Amino acid sequence: MLDGFWLPRSLREQVLEPGTGYATSSFARGRPSAAGQEGAVTVRWPLLREETWPQLLALLGGNRERAPRGEEYWERLGGAMAAAARRLADPGDALHQAAVESLPCYTGYSGAMIAATLQGLDLWNLEQFPAALKLEPTWQAARGWQAMGALPGRLRFTPRRGGSLRARLPGRGQGPLFGPPALADLVLGYGAGNVPGTALLIAFL
Repeated sequence: MLDGFWLPRSLREQVLEPGTGYATSSFARGRPSAAGQEGAVTVRWPLLREETWPQLLALLGGNRERAPRGEEYWERLGGAMAAAARRLADPGDALHQAAVESLPCYTGYSGAMIAATLQGLDLWNLEQFPAALKLEPTWQAARGWQAMGALPGRLRFTPRRGGSLRARLPGRGQGPLFGPPALADLVLGYGAGNVPGTALLIAFL
């Protein structure tokens, strides 16, 4: 039985009670199956009481306020991902063994493909993410391809309407393409399929 959810340890202790019920789903060869089917993997997630949800959201909000920001965030994230990659790539590590045994069951991919993927986690490179976050494209990108500073490649923006005119107005061409983002109180991510980048982007949000 695997946990199909993740909560920080401190939140688990406050939210998950001894009598908390769980819902379960089982998968084999990438498809839903009965729990007792050969090769099936079963995952569970808690069924929280209605009054527990506001408590959980408040605790998650408090954790977010204490999260590192800026360069510290990227340093800690890079360190954590490197440590996880080392464990997943080590055939003698329990985390690697659990991944090789369970991932083929609920993704449908072969064990050999999963093992090969776990050996290539060093391909993930976070070095350019800080530069991407600092990038502030201007309305000049609506007129043609623009360099992206320290990042490779070029950027082009195609507005739905009026953008090309706005880029040509005096003083507007060098104006920022995007304004400050509206910060969300809650982001709910649902990952369907087998694309690991989706889960990574949800985590960054």
